[in-house]
Amino acid sequence: VVWGTVPSPGGADLRMLVEPVSCGNCSNYLVVLVPSFEPSWSAAGGVGVDAAAATITLSPLGNLAPTTLHVTGPAPVAGATAKLSVPHLAFAVGVGATATAGPGRAAPVPIVVSSVKEEAPDATAAVLRAAEAVERATYAAYGSPALAEVKEAVQASVMWLAVSVPYATGIILTISRGSMGGGSTQCDWDNFFAAMMLGSDVRGFDLGVATFAQTLGSRTVAGFVPNCASGAKKARDRTEPIVGAKVLRAFLVRFGVVQTAWVAEWAFDQLYGWHDWAWARRRLAPLGLIAPGSSPLPTPDPSNWGANTMQGARWETGMDNSPMYDGPDSASHNTSGPILFSTDDHLMQLWDVGMTANLASDMVALADVGDAWCGAPVAAPHVSSCTNSTHAKIAQLRQRAAILANLTQTHLWSDASNAFVNKMPRDSYNLTADTFYPRISPTSFYPLMTGVPTPRQANQTVTAHLLNPTSFCITPEDEWPPSTTTPSGDAVLLQSWQFPVPSGESSPPLVAVCIADGYSGPAAASCKAMASLGAAFHHNESFAWASPSSRADLSATRTPLYTFHVGTRRQIVVARLGDFPLADRASSTPVTWVDSNLGQPGAWPLLLWRYTAGDPGNTTEYWRVTGGPDSASEVASDRSHAWVINATLGYARPLPTACYWGLPSVSFDDPAFATPGSFVYWRGYAWAPLAMLTYWGLDHEAYANVTSVQTARKGLANSYSRMWMETAWRPSHTVCENYCVHAQGGCCGDTFYHWGALAGFMGILEAGK
Repeated sequence: VVWGTVPSPGGADLRMLVEPVSCGNCSNYLVVLVPSFEPSWSAAGGVGVDAAAATITLSPLGNLAPTTLHVTGPAPVAGATAKLSVPHLAFAVGVGATATAGPGRAAPVPIVVSSVKEEAPDATAAVLRAAEAVERATYAAYGSPALAEVKEAVQASVMWLAVSVPYATGIILTISRGSMGGGSTQCDWDNFFAAMMLGSDVRGFDLGVATFAQTLGSRTVAGFVPNCASGAKKARDRTEPIVGAKVLRAFLVRFGVVQTAWVAEWAFDQLYGWHDWAWARRRLAPLGLIAPGSSPLPTPDPSNWGANTMQGARWETGMDNSPMYDGPDSASHNTSGPILFSTDDHLMQLWDVGMTANLASDMVALADVGDAWCGAPVAAPHVSSCTNSTHAKIAQLRQRAAILANLTQTHLWSDASNAFVNKMPRDSYNLTADTFYPRISPTSFYPLMTGVPTPRQANQTVTAHLLNPTSFCITPEDEWPPSTTTPSGDAVLLQSWQFPVPSGESSPPLVAVCIADGYSGPAAASCKAMASLGAAFHHNESFAWASPSSRADLSATRTPLYTFHVGTRRQIVVARLGDFPLADRASSTPVTWVDSNLGQPGAWPLLLWRYTAGDPGNTTEYWRVTGGPDSASEVASDRSHAWVINATLGYARPLPTACYWGLPSVSFDDPAFATPGSFVYWRGYAWAPLAMLTYWGLDHEAYANVTSVQTARKGLANSYSRMWMETAWRPSHTVCENYCVHAQGGCCGDTFYHWGALAGFMGILEAGK
């Protein structure tokens, strides 16, 4: 699909060209055009379809004139889409032809859409192809075809999310066209990052600045950019990670002071007000380091969701369910966590490395922006001279940033962890001393953005964590691909094999865990036995054990699993004694063993899931065991069947590809990694915004001569760019809210979310483009 708009008197001309690339027998498919004013996109109006004339008329509410689109191509197909009750036009895709012309095969007829009434289809196609050629010619500046492809993908990812909304009197970048919907919502760091990507070349500068301005312009009366905002409401109790000045400085560095000084002048006081609010409202006594918070609001208030609560403070971190913030509150994903929230000072009782470093580095960035504005040459357009007040604010920003960075150095560096670590104040927890909360996430690398940590500290934390294959798993670029060494000794590979679902049934597929061929184990529990029963290979899961222990004194550390035939379908399930009635046990001796306790870095829980179908009194239970990220993600995202975790059977050794792409949102060796299996999200997926902030830290000039830091920076950019292009963009043109960190990659969350393109944008920056 190629489409484009060209300004014309009174508006713009819209053209679209639809041509199949490959579809086998194209007669199996239809192209259906469905016009709609979708309320979730803040649009309203009426649509009309004239099948005989092959036209679509769009009539927006208000004083905008209707637009008629003229469609040419194969003859419209009537009645082929009876299930579609809304107005539409349907077209065959080259009936009886394949998508590639050849001997005896005709090329499918393209579908051409144009708002220019008298324009011939060939002329419409020619306009679009000429525009596409001009567009692609601009990619030559990126050198290699691979980098040009990344540039095209980044640009497409943000441009597809540009929408015009009434409340903004212009365009915004809505956060998603995937499962999270679209609408008029824009969020703090999400949209600042999107503005940076959109404005990363001279042709996109105006749109990037407009997006930056819309996001900054969503500030509350208190002066901060809210977590999220829309035409109807905004989060007035909390912000999110503060990155606005860093993005503005990126514009300045890329385009120079003459072109950007006017933006700096417009934005400076607004960004300063945001920083000043955080300094006043988010420092936790007695040290004065930053803590996540959520301020109280008057009630009733339409924006009051989670205000003055622990979950509201979690949302302010941007990492909504991160194990960094597990606490005993009911909203926590692990209520055994210790972290508390105080409704007195409205702060999480935690000195937070990431939030502190983000504010400190943003203060430095804003001071740099202010210096550039104040030093702008007279030739800079639309720029006023800065005042003594501006100079005073610049000095104050640098002073406050130094205070935060030095406090981080003094109080949040842990020699035991070789990292900057969050810390719990003693008085909030009745402790004898302030105490580290020894969880490591990418936020531990954020202090490098200030340049204050010493080269020794930078080397220690990068070596101990970022380049460690059991922690954040970044593979040096010159060592790619990652090592895939498998466990030795008595390890056995567990696989899942799937049985076909009988025709006409809506039940979930029956999936059995078995022992892969080539590994020791009972014949009845082998995957070869599953194949003989009609099952087909589904996933590699993880490694279990063929014996109680290789050393007798360790036998208590492994749990035996048996085969059971359960339910009315007599499903084949591996489980512990006691999980099912003894009468259902099919194996008299264990078929495999798993670790009883979590000990191996990155160990994967072997989870027993249950789904109950039917009405009360007439139910059918289905069971499934998962032992790896592929299957756990598959079950957790199954929207047709409400699976629940019934039990944790034990822990299996991860596949060597379980942390393949690197930088998960919590260290791979943390027991919280990828748990709970029903909703991982910020507990182990790979998130491009975390990678971007980490990249900025690794790219600080203070570490230009630290070999490990340079290696990690190049490795991070290489790995994330590959992850996106190889597992999401090329296969399906998706840009992921978050990525599956295991080798399969692809989207573990929303499938068209603009900040996922940061994964490739880092590669562009690394190439110096």
